[in-house]
Amino acid sequence: MAIPISSRKAAAAFKAIIEQVGRDDVTDILLNWDDSELSEDGDKIFRYIGRDRQYSHGAMGGKVTVSKKEFIEWLLSDGPFDESVYGKGIRMEVDWGRKIDSARTASGLYLVDPTPSELRRENPCDT
Repeated sequence: MAIPISSRKAAAAFKAIIEQVGRDDVTDILLNWDDSELSEDGDKIFRYIGRDRQYSHGAMGGKVTVSKKEFIEWLLSDGPFDESVYGKGIRMEVDWGRKIDSARTASGLYLVDPTPSELRRENPCDT
């Protein structure tokens, strides 16, 4: 389930991710997400469509801009750890988990559900 966010918040979150996580990790995440790439200035996400990405033009394909909002919604969802897309052991991939967690944190939009122990109130009689 995706967390709905505005395009403006997505753009700000994306900028923060690039600044805090770094271009290399963001590029790796984008490539694994849907074969997208980061523009030279780091301001846009794009993807080449068509059978031959280097030479596709017009109706056969070409270069298309990808929504930052779409990327951020995927990043904040369960999508990065979808075993049907990334394989059974994706949750155990330390490097991938680090990149995703870092990007989520840098976005400023990621809220982790509290664990049961965090929800449990401290009993005043125990002190």
